[in-house]
Amino acid sequence: MSEHKQQLSDFSYRGARAMIILHDRQLRVFYRTWLQGVSLGRSLPSPGMDYESWEELLQHLLSSSRMYLFWLCDKLVIIPPALAKPPELPNIARDTPDYLDQLFEAWSLPFSEIPEEKWDQVFKSNWDIDYCLDAMLEHAVMHPMRHSFQIEEWIERNQSTGAN
Repeated sequence: MSEHKQQLSDFSYRGARAMIILHDRQLRVFYRTWLQGVSLGRSLPSPGMDYESWEELLQHLLSSSRMYLFWLCDKLVIIPPALAKPPELPNIARDTPDYLDQLFEAWSLPFSEIPEEKWDQVFKSNWDIDYCLDAMLEHAVMHPMRHSFQIEEWIERNQSTGAN
């Protein structure tokens, strides 16, 4: 993590810097938690998660991170960094660590010179809710945390009951 902090040393708004580092951290925690869930060799619980496979859930998290980044760039009227779509499903488990590095690099680029007052601007999200830009940064951090929590609870139930 210190390498990431070093890379983000010069930010006009330190709150954005913190959220970008935390977003990266939580995506990596999610990936480790996801690997634990997959290692149990069982399908996703139903009901409770709206994804048909573990791979779709992982792709959802990676796609969402990319979408938050592009949404923020759009609202700040800055050119988004080049960032490929997440890995395809058959290779997603193998390719995710490299993609997480690409995500962090992309998130690190566009926001360093945006002053604090710009982060207070409010816009409609893609799901038609008003968000200030700073709150969308926080939402991007919480999204992988929420899914990690879901998986952790499922793992705990699965290990204690032996059932899906």
